[in-house]
Amino acid sequence: MNSVRSRRRRATVVPLVVAAALGGALASCGDDGPTATTVTTTTDGAAQAGDTSVVGTGRAPVPDDAVPYADPVVDGATTTQSFRVAGRDPAQVIDDYQSLAEDAGWTADGPPAPTGATDYELTMHDGNSSLRATTAPANGDAASTELSLQLTES
Repeated sequence: MNSVRSRRRRATVVPLVVAAALGGALASCGDDGPTATTVTTTTDGAAQAGDTSVVGTGRAPVPDDAVPYADPVVDGATTTQSFRVAGRDPAQVIDDYQSLAEDAGWTADGPPAPTGATDYELTMHDGNSSLRATTAPANGDAASTELSLQLTES
């Protein structure tokens, strides 16, 4: 009986230890400023093997430290996806995103605009495509920001 309990306890503890070790390793990664992961997708919009975040056809840059909440939502020519960005406030995230998108060839329609006490919006274009980025404090996590991207391609 004790050996069964012992095995159950070990079976529960081992995954937790592995998860904690991985979490610590990922959290210790440095941040040298905004960088992007531009994701490539297949013709039907599905992510290729190894991709972790997708916005449209991969033309919208995604910050390396952005963690997707869920898979992108595609509605016709518009793809929307939201991400959690830890350690920066909404103003910092929207400013960093503007630099990131401009480096990827997007042109801002104007500076980021406040849409509330702590929320911001930025619209950009690249040829016939438009990109809308919004930031707001992440729900339940004062140290994180939610970055939402909406890509409309024509």
